[in-house]
Amino acid sequence: MEKSKATEVSLKKEVGKMRKFLILGLISITLFLRGGAVSKSKKETPHLIVWTSYLLKNPFIELNKEFEKIYKCKIIYGRAPESTLAKAINKYDFSADVIVTRASTLKEAETLFRRIEEYKPLLESRWVIIYLKEKNLNVSSIEDLAKPGVRIGFCPKRTEYNDLSAVTVAKIVENAGIKEEFWKNIPEKVSCGGVCALVLNAVKAEYLDYDSMDRNSYYWQVYSHLLTQRADACIVDEIFTHLPEVKGKVRIVPIASKYIPSGSTTFSIGIVRYSKQKELAKKYIDFVFSKRGRRIFKKYGLNLIER
Repeated sequence: MEKSKATEVSLKKEVGKMRKFLILGLISITLFLRGGAVSKSKKETPHLIVWTSYLLKNPFIELNKEFEKIYKCKIIYGRAPESTLAKAINKYDFSADVIVTRASTLKEAETLFRRIEEYKPLLESRWVIIYLKEKNLNVSSIEDLAKPGVRIGFCPKRTEYNDLSAVTVAKIVENAGIKEEFWKNIPEKVSCGGVCALVLNAVKAEYLDYDSMDRNSYYWQVYSHLLTQRADACIVDEIFTHLPEVKGKVRIVPIASKYIPSGSTTFSIGIVRYSKQKELAKKYIDFVFSKRGRRIFKKYGLNLIER
């Protein structure tokens, strides 16, 4: 009888152990499956790589956050001066799905290198003269930049590097018939660094030092000449004046459209031909032109072209 009871107690202990083992096993399997599901979910989150002209960074940073929420995806966003971006577009191994920059840049890539598709005009800008508000400068047209004594902020060296912005400004001045006087009004001490030479396909967008890249742009360098009193006026794209660091600090003088080179005022958006996320890229472009997208751009003083 006692032996039978002892056997029963022993069996109960074994069953208890087996239950604990079974419960622990089920917990382990559940955690493993959950971990696998999370891992799989993370792995399957689609990524879209978007590059824009740095002038458009503010609306696109906000727009990207909205798009990520709606489409449950991750936007890897990069921005660069246009000359740097133009060089990158021409490389097949440039990591990008969507590109936004001047039409002149995208058109060159499309016709010569067949890199861009779904090419659409995004917005129109304009080139303007700016000077600091506290300056009592008598400038009302581009012809006034030819007057003796008006110090011009410009980067002649950057035209040699084929910087798109500097080349465009040089062409505007030439078209206005004031090239010789304009260049005479550039002080000798006004100089600029060279074009940003980063090879964007060699560096992932999320790891770049964008503050340094921005400061290397033509616009920031000529604007710095105004801030340091080395120059009185300079020519920039008006979108530059919308940036928080510049907004409200300068007076703006429009330049007659007849002097502006073709294609230099239009920004366009396109899908990179070798993108592996073309469907998501198309949704992204549709979102840019949606009512919500347009409201975001309007917030930053930019009106999108009607499709």
